[in-house]
Amino acid sequence: MSGVFPATSMPDRDWWRTLWPDPVAVLRLLGIKPGMTVLDLCCGDGTFTGPLAHLVDGKVFGIDLDPAMIAQAQEEVARWNSSVRGWFCADAMEAAKLLPDPVDCVLLANTFHGVPGC
Repeated sequence: MSGVFPATSMPDRDWWRTLWPDPVAVLRLLGIKPGMTVLDLCCGDGTFTGPLAHLVDGKVFGIDLDPAMIAQAQEEVARWNSSVRGWFCADAMEAAKLLPDPVDCVLLANTFHGVPGC
């Protein structure tokens, strides 16, 4: 794909849990509240997607470039006993064209590990 950063590597779940031991608290500090509709842009393995879907009662869209990451995020959402409104395996640049509805918030977390030189 032209214009897309090649992924380096995804840190493991233990690393993310050490960095973000309470993702729901982080989401609340960011001002995300029940009832909001949120886009988890570059959702990765679902570190925030699962807690986010739980917090906003499934009013979440997840986008990632990597189908393996989407699959992991889907598992994480299921682990939280929640659901999302839609998954998109696509470039983040396509988000506005893909979303069927407006969102209240866009979450972009933990993405710079995939940018060369970071």
